[in-house]
Amino acid sequence: MANPTAKAEFHSEAELKRIKAKDIEAMTRLVNTYTHELFNASLGLGFSETDSRDLVQNVWLTIFEKIQNFEGRSHIRSFLFGILYRKAKEHRRENSKASASEQIEQLVDSRFDEKGHWHKPPVNPEEFALGAEKAFVIKHCLEGLNTSQRTAFYLKEVQGEDSHRICEVLEVSISNLGVLLYRARNFLRECIESKLEAKPEQESRK
Repeated sequence: MANPTAKAEFHSEAELKRIKAKDIEAMTRLVNTYTHELFNASLGLGFSETDSRDLVQNVWLTIFEKIQNFEGRSHIRSFLFGILYRKAKEHRRENSKASASEQIEQLVDSRFDEKGHWHKPPVNPEEFALGAEKAFVIKHCLEGLNTSQRTAFYLKEVQGEDSHRICEVLEVSISNLGVLLYRARNFLRECIESKLEAKPEQESRK
């Protein structure tokens, strides 16, 4: 994550004016400060290194074109992640991945009633060994989340981002963010649990 000094600098009125004026030095500082973080966030959203580089490049192109629209009411970082989130959604649609995400979302929705409660509450998954197998299972299950859920989960659980800033990025209310995180966590828990339960059965057949 960007260091606190950089965050404070980009939130200052003077620096924001330089950025909005497309001052070369100010824009260079902005790019140098957040490129790596945006790239890691793209990887965290499930994109390949190649796609992540393209997404980050598109974010900066959009910034150069749309920076005048930034009103400074939120931190510039939230503005950047908001663009990344929208570009990620566009990328998935362009690559015909949106339909798969919608199917997953429907699957998750089918597990909840109208009040957002589980039809069948999940059980806690058993502890399992750390290492490559765990990483593979988690990665596989993360791919089952739709873009909104994955972004919310990544920003909250991996980046440790403040809930209000995540809401700014996703353009959702606090209550809607809570639903996204609740569904993401429980989907992951059920997914991991099912993978762990399947493994002993497969081994017993050998």
